[in-house]
Amino acid sequence: MPRTIFTSLKIALLVCITLLLSGCFEIDYTIKINPDGTENITTKVTLPGIFAAQAGEVIQKFKEAGYGVITKTEGDKFLIIGSKTLKDYRWELPMVTDAKNEKFSPAVKNWLFFKTYEFSGEYFIENDKKFRDPNNPYDSMQIPIRYTIELPGTVQRSNAANVSGTTLKWEFNYAAQSEHVVINAKSYSINYAAIVVGIIVLLGIGIPAIVRPALRRQAASILIVIFVGLPTVLFLMNREPSPQKNVSAENKTQAPVSFAPQQSQKTTETGSQRKDKIKTIPSFSSEKIAQLNTYIGEYQNKGFHVLIKPELSKLVGSNYEALVKNVSVASQIKKNGNYVIIEGCAPHMCDSDRGIILIDTSTGILSAALMIDSKVIGKYSDIKDEDNYPETIKYWETTLKMDQ
Repeated sequence: MPRTIFTSLKIALLVCITLLLSGCFEIDYTIKINPDGTENITTKVTLPGIFAAQAGEVIQKFKEAGYGVITKTEGDKFLIIGSKTLKDYRWELPMVTDAKNEKFSPAVKNWLFFKTYEFSGEYFIENDKKFRDPNNPYDSMQIPIRYTIELPGTVQRSNAANVSGTTLKWEFNYAAQSEHVVINAKSYSINYAAIVVGIIVLLGIGIPAIVRPALRRQAASILIVIFVGLPTVLFLMNREPSPQKNVSAENKTQAPVSFAPQQSQKTTETGSQRKDKIKTIPSFSSEKIAQLNTYIGEYQNKGFHVLIKPELSKLVGSNYEALVKNVSVASQIKKNGNYVIIEGCAPHMCDSDRGIILIDTSTGILSAALMIDSKVIGKYSDIKDEDNYPETIKYWETTLKMDQ
């Protein structure tokens, strides 16, 4: 399903921020894996009731993703509930629309006497366009993403925060600056019928061999075939996960929710692959990046500015002093995913004079942006093509307008 911005939901989020309504927006995924290989998915989006009339686009996206949809009102909240059943091990891991670096590794293995089910996946939520002052109420908001997964049989292992029998529960925060969503669960079920049949077969072979010694050679040959041939067949059957990994943009079931500026869909790339693609020379070496990482969490450390001054002054030229001034009132030096960030404003001029410095620790690439008198006068990056600038830089002024 394509990744889309939903204006009404973005407004809903801003209202939640303004009114400090904790829990006014929630996403709940309920997944049940059945022994026959089917998967039941229910996705529930909870909105403030005042936005019920604006939920039509969300409902339409649910339907496009194959959900049957119902809506209802509970007190001052409006609920959109979508459900669907997937057959033939065509499992999906539902996720928010601006999820990044998605991985999904389902597996079912049949070992005759027992069967294992594995449901494991992960993705990142990086709100790297929302670097706000810690005093901003947005930073303390909780937008819960909850997963409830039920597996067949007995749970063997999981990283769930709450386990009740075969029901596993996780909770993550969509409003976090960076959230790593990791779902890891495995269960097994015992095939008692196969065990009984196996015992009967062994007795059927073993007892005649004991009673009639002449049959021992034939019995031994049959047992060899069983104990060698059967594991070989099971190994060949279980070489690959049987469930299909439906995590493509077209097939994965995503809650149709996105508040960030539109992001282009990109294949996950390593730092070296990105450097090759953008054809540029990064400012920072790996040795200097290691030094930069020692300043994470500190507040406007002079040593940090001394460390980056040669590269930053070369990048922004005559605007160096203005940029340093415009980040002088800032929160701590942050690390969000691969990025080290300083964002702030000039003393007593936070409404008009602002700046941001961004360092990609996976590539060594330096980027920055400068605002003076409420106008962005420059965006800078080691990357020569502005279309490939980090999205935090490309959409910086948009984010600032949302903050004001």
